[in-house]
Amino acid sequence: MTDLGPITGSVSDAAQRRVALGALGFWERLPLLVVPAGPADRSADRPATEFLLGLRRLLANRRSPQTRALFGVLGRSAGQRIEAVVATHFDATFTENERSCIVREVFQGLFDGGLAAFRGRDAEALLDFVHEHADRGLLRAAVARWGLKEVRSAWRSRYADLLTTQEVEELSGDVLGELLLRSLGRFQGGTGNELYVYVRTMCRRSVARAARRKILDRQSIRRLQREAPQDDPPLLGQPSRPAPPRLRTEHGPPPISETDQAYLEALLQVGGKLSSLAEQRGVTRSSVTKMVQRILGRLDTLEPDEREQVGVWATQVLELRP
Repeated sequence: MTDLGPITGSVSDAAQRRVALGALGFWERLPLLVVPAGPADRSADRPATEFLLGLRRLLANRRSPQTRALFGVLGRSAGQRIEAVVATHFDATFTENERSCIVREVFQGLFDGGLAAFRGRDAEALLDFVHEHADRGLLRAAVARWGLKEVRSAWRSRYADLLTTQEVEELSGDVLGELLLRSLGRFQGGTGNELYVYVRTMCRRSVARAARRKILDRQSIRRLQREAPQDDPPLLGQPSRPAPPRLRTEHGPPPISETDQAYLEALLQVGGKLSSLAEQRGVTRSSVTKMVQRILGRLDTLEPDEREQVGVWATQVLELRP
């Protein structure tokens, strides 16, 4: 203990005692692994102990031999914890290289700032903190491995013609986030096989819900397309254009005298401006107004069909106007 220093020595002794415990407490710690919790004893509200102050001094000087020795002890303890949990609960899940990658990621997370969040009071609390990080890393690796496999398996077996590859990748991320943040908190099992069944069930339910939403979206679009006006593109939110007024198509002379016809034609040629027609004919505007009023009075005496025929003739005159 003299060579390692008091902090590293106490942690080393506690780590040796924990080797015999193996994977004990993994499933009981599962709620903490899903939603990371703070210290259970509110130690952050109490004055720091000598152990915590000594640990902070070691972390502030990472190049010292005592700090490197502490990192070695914690790294070996985290690796032993992962090996014990894998051998007990996830024996056929990870290869040796994959276990090494998990240990490396846990080690990197701890020593790149993870240990700075420790607020415990002694070596036992520090090892609990390290083992919690190791268990969380292992749980995330297992859930990610099983979740991706089951999402893709459900997609290929039943929904390959419905969901695209990009939608499946996005769905995989959503499912893993849901499992690791909330759903695993409801898991009541105590073995790796039970956890695998739980993850598989959640993944296949999520894929089925996504497929049903896609089907409902397609049905809604088809229903809106059938109900949309035929003259407009569907789903544009534009009202249908009103049909143009239907005029009589019979041709022939309008039922008015040639004098009235000539006078109205001249008025239409000047755009209906009474002053322009008066200037063109060399008369006063009041005389033109009286003449137009007399013609309109005679039009009022015509039958509706005859007035419509006059309207068709006036439209043709306007279309031929230069």
